Amino acid sequence: MEREQLQDAIGKVDDSLTAETDRILRKGVRKLPVWTRLVAAAAAICLVAGGVLFWGKTKPGPRQEAVVLAQPIYPERAARPIEEDYMKQDGSFDNDGYDEAYDPWAEEAFKRRQLQPEPDQALLNFTDKLSRQILAEDDGENHLYSPLNIYLCLAMLAETTGGETREEILSALEVDTIEDLRTKAANMWEAQYIDDGVSISKLASSVWLDDSLQIRPETMKLLADIYMASAFQGDLPSKRMSEKLRSWLNEQTGGLLEESIKGVGFDQETVMALSTTILFKDDWQNEFYEGSTKPGVFHSPDGDIEVDFMSEKKLNQYYWGDSFSAIGRSLSSSGRMMFILPDEGVEVTSLLSDPQVKSLLGSSISRPYPQQKDLMVNLKVPKFDIASGNISLAEALEQLGIRRAFTTGMADFSPTTAEDEGLFVSDVFHSARVMIDEKGVTGAAFTLMLCAAGKPTGEEIDLIFDWPFLFVVQGTGNMPLFVGIVNQP
Repeated sequence: MEREQLQDAIGKVDDSLTAETDRILRKGVRKLPVWTRLVAAAAAICLVAGGVLFWGKTKPGPRQEAVVLAQPIYPERAARPIEEDYMKQDGSFDNDGYDEAYDPWAEEAFKRRQLQPEPDQALLNFTDKLSRQILAEDDGENHLYSPLNIYLCLAMLAETTGGETREEILSALEVDTIEDLRTKAANMWEAQYIDDGVSISKLASSVWLDDSLQIRPETMKLLADIYMASAFQGDLPSKRMSEKLRSWLNEQTGGLLEESIKGVGFDQETVMALSTTILFKDDWQNEFYEGSTKPGVFHSPDGDIEVDFMSEKKLNQYYWGDSFSAIGRSLSSSGRMMFILPDEGVEVTSLLSDPQVKSLLGSSISRPYPQQKDLMVNLKVPKFDIASGNISLAEALEQLGIRRAFTTGMADFSPTTAEDEGLFVSDVFHSARVMIDEKGVTGAAFTLMLCAAGKPTGEEIDLIFDWPFLFVVQGTGNMPLFVGIVNQP
């Protein structure tokens, strides 16, 4: 299908598809932004701080250069006022101006906290299984990934596949039907989206297609409406398309993953790609006092090293299990960061299969974790900036049961292409980075497919994270945005 024909076809998709999309949107999950209805192509690149999928197939002949077929317009959010901006020249404070800006932001923040969804058990199970694949290596290095980013990349892959290929993906995601997955994806997007000028939690996605593909416009419309997917078309093997991909990834991840993105690009066999990304930045609800940050010794697997420890002494919720201690620190907009310290002599990787850790991370107000207590906690936690580098996900995803999508002659991409193009996922890459300091937490990820316990002994406890530990950055509804192990802060 020529580009002009595809653009025209966007407005002529099947009535049943339109009805299905309307059904999801009528549920009031979110008010979708306006879209440029020029959607074409399905690629498979997933970024979260992320991932990209590449599909392989030989294609003859020259192709046109990159064209933007769809571009999302994100919902507007009330800006969070910054007190310094309301100081007058005479040194007084503009209370009226500040209150006028603060009230709509506070109202949105209040509504968001009131609508906290229950933890998604399917996503938590997916995270549990994938963490044991990605984080379990005892090599003394830092390990990190973004479960939500990979989950949404696979959801887009499910949209572009059919038959047994799709069934394998739905099974791995623990979803019964593609309609259920669409509703879940829309809910995830709405629950996590924050952009108030100070905090940001933004999920982005894109589809990249070669001019040679015969694309089904109804699938492209679903990717646009449900996943807010941008769409690009052109000669994928060309230098310009790879440059555009890298530019898009850097923009969506705030430049935090430039080193990983340098090596990303399309090869001569790539005809489609899907990509998902996540960009996250939020302040602690209560910042650490910078004056209390002092150097200290961290007992890494390679020997003792000196790092800067943030510290505080305050009443906090302390959690424990048979082999770990844990504490959560709330973030200003939503969510929290959980720090989980294995007991002395316990390997940090053993926490990945600890049922008590899983119970803690899936707890909520209606389903509280049983072993917790309010204590005066003397907390010390190291500042860190860790990155995963580019990691291959193909083997881990195959271990989850997703095999047909990677197999030539078995992968079914019939919902995407009008003809049998012989598509298959040839590779999957993921990269993530998380930084914490006295002010808050910053993280990014992308996925590209080319295709635990000292019991409390009193009312005060020292909790010093001076040996390898597990952390989880959780968004709204305890959604796992980032999971990592710190061996070398």
